[in-house]
Amino acid sequence: MVLSALNIAQADAQEEQKKSQAKLDSLLEEVVVTARKREESLQDTPISVSAFTGESLEMRGITNISDIDDVTPNLTYQKNPQAGGSSSIATVYIRGVGQRDFLGTIDNGVGFYIDDVYVARTVGASVDLLEVDRIEVLRGPQGTLFGRNNVGGAIKIHSKKPADEFGGNIQASYGTDDLVNLRGTVNIPVNDRFLTKFSALYTKQDGYVDSPVLGDLGDDDTIAVRGSFLWDMTDDIEVRFSASYTTEEENGPPFLLADAGALVPGGFAGFHNNVVAPGTCAYPGGISSTNQACYNDQWVSDKNNGTYPTYSNIDTWNSTLAIEWKINEDLTLKSITAYRDLDSEFARDSDESPLKILHLFDNYQSDQVSQEIQLMGSSFDGKLDWITGFYYFDENGNNQNLLEFSIADFISGSKFGSESKALFAQGTYHVNDKLDITVGMRYTKEEKSYDPDQIVGPNLIGIPYPSGTACLLQDEGANLANGTPGLVVNLPPSICPVAIVPPGLQKKSTNEITPMVNVAYNFNDELMTYATYSEGFRSGGFVQRIFPPLPFVPSFGPEFVKSYELGFKFTNDQGNFSLNGAGFFMDYSDIQVRTQNPGFIGEFEANVGDAEIAGFELESKW
Repeated sequence: MVLSALNIAQADAQEEQKKSQAKLDSLLEEVVVTARKREESLQDTPISVSAFTGESLEMRGITNISDIDDVTPNLTYQKNPQAGGSSSIATVYIRGVGQRDFLGTIDNGVGFYIDDVYVARTVGASVDLLEVDRIEVLRGPQGTLFGRNNVGGAIKIHSKKPADEFGGNIQASYGTDDLVNLRGTVNIPVNDRFLTKFSALYTKQDGYVDSPVLGDLGDDDTIAVRGSFLWDMTDDIEVRFSASYTTEEENGPPFLLADAGALVPGGFAGFHNNVVAPGTCAYPGGISSTNQACYNDQWVSDKNNGTYPTYSNIDTWNSTLAIEWKINEDLTLKSITAYRDLDSEFARDSDESPLKILHLFDNYQSDQVSQEIQLMGSSFDGKLDWITGFYYFDENGNNQNLLEFSIADFISGSKFGSESKALFAQGTYHVNDKLDITVGMRYTKEEKSYDPDQIVGPNLIGIPYPSGTACLLQDEGANLANGTPGLVVNLPPSICPVAIVPPGLQKKSTNEITPMVNVAYNFNDELMTYATYSEGFRSGGFVQRIFPPLPFVPSFGPEFVKSYELGFKFTNDQGNFSLNGAGFFMDYSDIQVRTQNPGFIGEFEANVGDAEIAGFELESKW
């Protein structure tokens, strides 16, 4: 009996050791990427890219896309709502280039892709990782093969394909603040040619910032479901279809007031203390007054003292149809058709006090359709690998944004749209076994549209507003009379107060050519070096949040990045150590920057100047 128990214990220990080794091996396994739209080993791809398999992400405990910046050089990925009230709004920068606002009139600086489909809006872009095959982070402008506003780089999520055997898994975990995480997947092959996979995720966690009125902030309540289908129509034609739905609800992001800004000239605190409550709250005594009618650092605490509704509800639908036809050994045609729908509503008490200093509300919807055609081939007996294609993108959205200040309420709403068309081509010529030269180019034509619904509501600054009424904002509006967000219809336009900018459809077009040249040299099987010149641009847009009124709609033009990069990739002959590095210099011109103009409440997006960004990155595994 003792011998038998010893053998069992040894067998269990050996099994656990094998499992541990398998997990460690997942961190070092060779990753196949499509950073150049064709399958290549990560270490053979001569660009600056980090890649992680789903297994290696699980090994690291990474379950949300926002956590990958912990393991990726020169990437900042924050669940930071900035001017909004949702923790699902992503703020992403690569090599110092990105975007910090979610407005539909401003584009992202870093492209976000799910299964090769561009996701235009950062609202809802902080996603949980469900059945991920791999994540790729491409650094530097991706102006040729991806193109759409990828001046900083691109983040690509690839989902796992259905398996050819019946099976599945269920995972459950419990953690702090009553965290419950459930996820499961089942593969159901119908026959040898038709495979299906269904996945689901449920996450719920209590908040960790106490708010006596609003409830605990920083909570999470997410449900995600996904179905994917793989059909080998013939030996040469593969059809993939996927559809997913995600719903996220939260009381609000976990904000705490650190500084009321009472000493900032012309700030929100100053408006309130000197105009709304000028008695004991006026400067200089109001800065330190304990009268609760004053807005100062008395509201700085370990609790959120806000009283205005603070919450976030986001629903997203995604569907993708990909068809790949291998015409022959040297020629492949691929089509990617996609649709995405975003429906969200979020609000935030931005002053985090019982006073009305700054309250925000957004009703935000958008839908997008895209179509990409790729033709890939190999010519001259494999000496030239090439790809060419066409891309089309169309988006329409509506953002009704209510801003309530101490001295005035505003609606800063907009209907926005974007249409993009592009032709691209890239080829890699294998000069010999060691030297490769790649040249690419993309022509992009974009048109942005903007139909503003921007008005002044109830105020203390002398602008007429009909008491006890609401304003019709073309199709929908918000009831500013009592400060309650809500839709109103069938009201005569004559009761509308002052418009901040003239209503009417605005349009802005951009046409750009973005080239890329790359030279790669393989010294041996272990070491490869490369040099890259690439260009990228982000199209212009319109300014949405401004006051006082202007007789025109402010806009801004495109920004541009020219990037120079030298890099290397090394893997030892045992395959258990790799070291990748790159140095880069970027000429960043006509930068789109948020500015504060004297005499205006609100911030202008404008092309304010140029910059030079230089740096390096190292990434290793051992």
